[in-house]
Amino acid sequence: MVIGSTNVLNWYQTDFRVSVKLIDSFVSLMEKQVEESIHKYKTDKQEELVDENFGEDEGIHGQIVETYGGLDSMSWRFEAVFEEYFPSLQRRSAPLLFTAISNANCISSIFSFNVRKD
Repeated sequence: MVIGSTNVLNWYQTDFRVSVKLIDSFVSLMEKQVEESIHKYKTDKQEELVDENFGEDEGIHGQIVETYGGLDSMSWRFEAVFEEYFPSLQRRSAPLLFTAISNANCISSIFSFNVRKD
């Protein structure tokens, strides 16, 4: 553990338990958000019957089309988008966010060290 301020010369001695606890909490909350998003998709999607006229030979056929979040099931595979792709994006954001925060903290330490040195 570092006594005094953290700088470029001693940053590696910093106690990372606080950061790990924050990341663990963030990941737990992210998983809850993923579950809630999937549940919301399943309960809030709209279904409507769309009739298509294929002419006199084949007649009119109806097809159930789901809509949710500005998308429709005729253009997208809803299960793949809302139960796999979007949750995967949410989960992959956690390491990116951690990396961004770590880099920002490192850069802040460098600038802080340079200011004190001058």
